[in-house]
Amino acid sequence: MTFEKNYFKPTEVVSLSKIFYEAVQGKYYVGQTDIICTNGLNIWGALFNPHDSGVNIFVNVITFSNLGDNPFLAQLWINGDFPGKGIRSNKFTSTNTIPCSETIPKGEIIYSNGTCGFPQGGVNIYDRIVPIDTTLVSEEDGKFLIPPGGNFGVFVKAKARQDIKAIFAFGWWEERIRDCKD
Repeated sequence: MTFEKNYFKPTEVVSLSKIFYEAVQGKYYVGQTDIICTNGLNIWGALFNPHDSGVNIFVNVITFSNLGDNPFLAQLWINGDFPGKGIRSNKFTSTNTIPCSETIPKGEIIYSNGTCGFPQGGVNIYDRIVPIDTTLVSEEDGKFLIPPGGNFGVFVKAKARQDIKAIFAFGWWEERIRDCKD
């Protein structure tokens, strides 16, 4: 059996992660809450997709940082109606900061610095115990899809007179919603 000299010529293929692909397009975002401090009150932080955003949000990562002196239980919620008045965080950015590439996210990080209430509706999908002086990272790889009007958030129920000091952070990408005819 004989082969021509150039019979097999491999083609170079580059494999990019979904996150890198979205980042290059200026559609991957990261952000966090301020430091949330409370004594005996519940706290929460969530990534909200406004009703009029025109995008779907794909949650990639969430972090829970416990800066306090007590461990706490962090509950993950999808589409919960979080209690109290939320505060909009201004700590967010596109990960692509090249001029002319950076975009502004439609998603909003909103948090509460203390409330007596509990989430209503939605689903508490899982819980994480966050030890003292620890940051837990939960990589979701975009498997949680948040449509307009939805949210993905963390709720911490304080024990009596428990001091809580925490930061919640999110990483996500957004895709424009296309009409079924597109």
